[in-house]
Amino acid sequence: MNIRNILNASKTVFLTVVSYFVWYSTLSVFSQSQKVNLIPYHCDNLKWGYSNSKKEMVIPCQYDHAGFFEGNFAIVKKKGKFGVINKQGTEIIPFSYGYDNIEKKFGYFIVEKRDDSFTSFDGIIPPPLPMGLHDTLGNLIAPCEYDQIGYLQGISGGIFFSGMALVKKNNLYGFINLKGREIIPCQYTGASVFMSGFAEVKLNQKWGVIDTLGKVVIPIEYENINIKSGFAEVSLNKKWGLMDMTGKVILPIEYEDINFSSVFSPVAVKKNNKWGYVDRNGKRITDFIYEKISTFDKSSAWVKLYENERWGKIDIQGNVIVPFKYQDWVLNENYTKVEYNYLWGLLKENKEVIPCEYEEIDFNHKYDNLVLVRRNNKNGYLNLRTMKEIIPCMYEEAGKVSEGLIPVKKGSKWGFVDTSDKIIIPFEYDFASSFSEGFAVVGKDGKSGVIHKSGKTIIPLEYQKVKPFSDGLAAVYKNEEWAYYTQSGEKITLKIRYDEVYSFKGDKAFVRIGNNLGMINRNGEQIIPCKWYRRDFDEPCFSDEGEVICDLVESVAVIDFDAEGKLKKNEKKIKTSNVPINYIGFLENLKDSLVVYHYSDPAIDEIQKLYGIRNLYTGKEILPFEYEHISEWKNGVAVVKKEDKYGAVNEAGKLIIPLSFESIQMGDSVIWVRSGEKYGIVDFKGKTITPCIFYGPEEPKEGLIRVYKNNKYGYVDMNGKEIIPCQYEEAEHFCNGEALVKSDTLWGIIDKQGKQVVPVKYTYIDREIKEDLRIIEKGNQKFGVIDKKGKEIIPCIYQNIMQFSGGMAGAKQNGKYGFLNKKGKKVINFEYDAVGSFNEGFAAAKKQGKWGFIDSKNKVVIPFMYDSVTFFSEGWACVKKDGKWGFIDKNNTVKIPFTFQDYGGFYKGFARVQHSTIINSKGEIIAENVRAYCPINKDIIVTFGYDDMLNIINLNGEVIFSIDSSVYSSSYEVKPEIGVRVLCNFYFFIDKDGNEYHD
Repeated sequence: MNIRNILNASKTVFLTVVSYFVWYSTLSVFSQSQKVNLIPYHCDNLKWGYSNSKKEMVIPCQYDHAGFFEGNFAIVKKKGKFGVINKQGTEIIPFSYGYDNIEKKFGYFIVEKRDDSFTSFDGIIPPPLPMGLHDTLGNLIAPCEYDQIGYLQGISGGIFFSGMALVKKNNLYGFINLKGREIIPCQYTGASVFMSGFAEVKLNQKWGVIDTLGKVVIPIEYENINIKSGFAEVSLNKKWGLMDMTGKVILPIEYEDINFSSVFSPVAVKKNNKWGYVDRNGKRITDFIYEKISTFDKSSAWVKLYENERWGKIDIQGNVIVPFKYQDWVLNENYTKVEYNYLWGLLKENKEVIPCEYEEIDFNHKYDNLVLVRRNNKNGYLNLRTMKEIIPCMYEEAGKVSEGLIPVKKGSKWGFVDTSDKIIIPFEYDFASSFSEGFAVVGKDGKSGVIHKSGKTIIPLEYQKVKPFSDGLAAVYKNEEWAYYTQSGEKITLKIRYDEVYSFKGDKAFVRIGNNLGMINRNGEQIIPCKWYRRDFDEPCFSDEGEVICDLVESVAVIDFDAEGKLKKNEKKIKTSNVPINYIGFLENLKDSLVVYHYSDPAIDEIQKLYGIRNLYTGKEILPFEYEHISEWKNGVAVVKKEDKYGAVNEAGKLIIPLSFESIQMGDSVIWVRSGEKYGIVDFKGKTITPCIFYGPEEPKEGLIRVYKNNKYGYVDMNGKEIIPCQYEEAEHFCNGEALVKSDTLWGIIDKQGKQVVPVKYTYIDREIKEDLRIIEKGNQKFGVIDKKGKEIIPCIYQNIMQFSGGMAGAKQNGKYGFLNKKGKKVINFEYDAVGSFNEGFAAAKKQGKWGFIDSKNKVVIPFMYDSVTFFSEGWACVKKDGKWGFIDKNNTVKIPFTFQDYGGFYKGFARVQHSTIINSKGEIIAENVRAYCPINKDIIVTFGYDDMLNIINLNGEVIFSIDSSVYSSSYEVKPEIGVRVLCNFYFFIDKDGNEYHD
């Protein structure tokens, strides 16, 4: 089987493309595991629960409302209150909040406490609901006492920034840490979130900046402040200036407006209502002549002149690189679409590659390098590589390119041309769709049919409705009857008249009579009668893998499919002992002969939600029908609920944890039970490890469980024995036999017996160990180093210490940098303004405003002559000179000239420059428009482009294999020195020559 056939055979597989990103010389691989879908399920008792993609009831129907799962959590409603459950049905957030008063944001739950005593009247605004914060284990981080938690005005990315969350109480702002402790009191009338360790704060109508300790670093005396890229735009008396984060004035406060984008770009400032650019020293780069400006993109910016009200482009020195002639511009991938005299053209690398002569250039109709264009009200296609019209603008309409053919309309008729404008199918149709699976739907004289790419009619043009081919079959409709056609033109007549039929997924398709769904096979035979009631039958009823996921309701039948989608066994009728059944489904992680029953008790008027378990075939009762909830099984145990109390049963139906707890949460190795506000621990045999004396459930780590009691942390073993008393303000999980702990604001390290390996006396201890050494801080900005045993190797006397590399670490003393060895001995004098770590024998160093490189003997091996540098990688370093980046070797020989606007280090013979361009070691361009890339070896790389193409490219830039990920949605991973592992329905490899082979 060749590659294309493999991909075509896998179009029903929907997987997330996994991208591989290379930054400098670090390779990061991200993967996504297969997810388990839970679908809200509405039962006959008008309650909601959740089923999985196999129609197995996972979480019973017991809720008044059930939201969709986001990740592992869903918001549900019970008895008029909202709470949160996980996919095991365990209550994470208690049912005590009002409608829309729970919101999951960035890994936390923000909750609001409803005030039921307040009654609203017309014109009266209700008071704000007090907010609190839970983590995803349900632990209460911050109680409901804040008016606001997090920044609510459009910022995205998280609640905690630099370990701090913005809170508001009594109309004043402050900050809490990850444990909910109010580190910076609520004392400010305004505040922003922390970014890079700094936050804007407001007091008495004035703004300033504080650090994470609450220290004011920019006085609170300005009208406005905007922190950007480590600097602050400040305004006073309606004038703007620029400061660094120590309060030093960079640009005087004298401008009407300011736009600072990055430390590498000029600063846009406004005077006398006109814009211009200055550098960070205030030196003028351009005159103040612009009406509008854009921020600098790499090394250039679009600006609009006041005089002619036209746009042009300038470089970082203010030189005009695109003339002022355009009315408008729009960025599209690597091109800029520009408008002149109300017609559009294209710029690439600041040059007009397509003149402004088109009424439209439509990148929404782009395929590979082809883009739809319109001129004189006629449509055609333009090749972006050759910049020529491969399809002349001569057609009234044009569809999307698909499978090498384009539907086009000439006069009043449609036909198909190829990408060289050769007529493949004559102009004889009233309408035509793009090709799919080698076929296209066409129409003539009000009737529809299907043609092949060869032009041969496969389905006669005689039907009122025709659906496109899906998995080899197409549905047709005529005279109130549906039928199907195969791709060979064979008609499959349906013996039953259906109101609607649906597209095939694998070997099965849904059919509908009224509001009831059934199912047919590929022969058109009914395998499930239309008796499954579905409230919303317009949506497809298959998961990504082709499994049935409809919210179907059936009272007395169990349906089971084999791996090919066929019925494994006939529908099984269940003896129910006169108990009406509302739901039958398989329990997760238990034998499929066991089934959950959901029923109403006919003896009373009120609907009850009671569950039990019976054998599917014998009807033997495993668990009596008296529980309000049964969870999925884990390690042979299921959580059950009765009269609002939780317990647990084993597979024999025996109650191993009594029904006496407010909640039960099953971990991987222990079970947490909650009584009141406190938790205890039970094993999976029901044996009590600890009573309910702790706050918060956590998993064991290295045989110890971190517990929280009396506002302190400690540790117990798997038998519940207190190994380390609850005595620490903060404590981390054990890793390699050690844990970081905090007491009286100071940190130390303990072993599993509680012995202090590192004394609790440091204000900071680095969690990362490099070359058996760890950085510490004592006091304020005094750093040192300890070894693995906690011995202080380098005393805390330095302003900064970098991680060790090659046996040496950069350190700062009296404002200058030098290097220390692992014994703390100074090996390179403190004489540099800045340094980098040693890599490949050299370290970057800065002196008198310029960068160079030194060796381990402090010999200058590359002179101090560059504006900026990266470290050496594969014998080369990327360096910046006169505003451009290039590459040098260790002899300071220029290997690739200074031509690039941005940089990236070499990795396996390739580097990324110009943000999205890949070059080889000769400086030759290998690929452009690259979003991410990953070298396999020095001969081949994988690129993932902004056009969604996944390409395998050799050293000469030749594409040897390509996947359109937007069509195939394939996943891939790199196997070093072998090739690329591509996942469709199964794995196969592509080697560097494009050959395939399989696992």
